[in-house]
Amino acid sequence: MNPCARSAFILFSTLAIALACGGSQTQKEIDSKYVGFEGLQTSYDSCAPVAFSVRSISQVGIYLEVYVEDFKNGAWELTDFPYDLRQPMSRYVKRAYADRKLMKSGESISLTYDRCSKPKFIKMTQCTFTQKIVDKDRKASNAVLQRFLANAYTMKDGDSVLLAKEYSLQVSRIAPKD
Repeated sequence: MNPCARSAFILFSTLAIALACGGSQTQKEIDSKYVGFEGLQTSYDSCAPVAFSVRSISQVGIYLEVYVEDFKNGAWELTDFPYDLRQPMSRYVKRAYADRKLMKSGESISLTYDRCSKPKFIKMTQCTFTQKIVDKDRKASNAVLQRFLANAYTMKDGDSVLLAKEYSLQVSRIAPKD
């Protein structure tokens, strides 16, 4: 088997096993130095809110920003209308984070991501916005995948310094059956 075919087989097999496994996931499967994601399930309905927590496993205090990514066209990218889940108002207003809270080792924060929560600047009804997302999931030829990105920062000489980008395991979005 050539190397490309073997890599594709391994990737497909890993994805199939991940999608077949039920229950919640922890970050243990991914090598992480700064954060762990807890309470994620392997799949959710298209518009089901995702409640999870992010725990600092860093040896030093860190600042976190948490975003959602979609798997599109073979690559991970920020979801449409991205915002820091720790600062929900950042969805509507550009903000400077002078008041970010330092997370100590072992500290955890609970977050909820509602994929079908319509931003204020979208000029359609909530029902239409939700239906577009569900219809897009129904028409998708492959599983609709998302994951969470945590940017871990520290402060050095008064400036914010990115320590790492850490990722949760992926979750599948499944359109409800009619």
